[in-house]
Amino acid sequence: KTPPQRGEPIEGKPMIPLSLGDPTAFGNLQAPEVLSETMVSLVRGAKHNGYGNSAGAEDARAAVAKRFSTPHCIYKASDIIVASGCSGALEIAINGIVDEGDNLLVPKPGFPLYQVLAESQGASVKEYDLLPSQGWQADLAQLESLVDARTKALIVNNPSNPCGSVFPKEHLLGFIDIAARHKLPI
Repeated sequence: KTPPQRGEPIEGKPMIPLSLGDPTAFGNLQAPEVLSETMVSLVRGAKHNGYGNSAGAEDARAAVAKRFSTPHCIYKASDIIVASGCSGALEIAINGIVDEGDNLLVPKPGFPLYQVLAESQGASVKEYDLLPSQGWQADLAQLESLVDARTKALIVNNPSNPCGSVFPKEHLLGFIDIAARHKLPI
């Protein structure tokens, strides 16, 4: 019998693919039939077959504004940007926050896209440690020691990618406290 090659599953061992964050890629999240039928109907109707508003469809933006408005904070559709997935949203947010020479605080281990996006704008990242011995919670003292005058934001990935940990409320309050003291968006 030929031994498995690199990247091939080992017989009798379950393979857990960790390379792609798309929950539909392995058949885990099927679109409901009503969604499929609606998409076919829209394509056949030819009313929406072209470029849309780059900030998102007006109806969708209005619905988001309505859903998240409060009596003290009223949003308009023009306040909302609907991104094409999480990576697109991260790109919009990071590009809007950093300038050349700035830095972001990011978890280590973490999602490599943060660094790619920061560096594309001439910025850098500073990595704060996630501690395996503490359920992958952040070392908040070490994180705070990284803040300097060019730090523009604190990225908190919860649940953690790639560790899968979910921070307890008390730990999240620690991030908020640090961010508030240094006037950093999260």
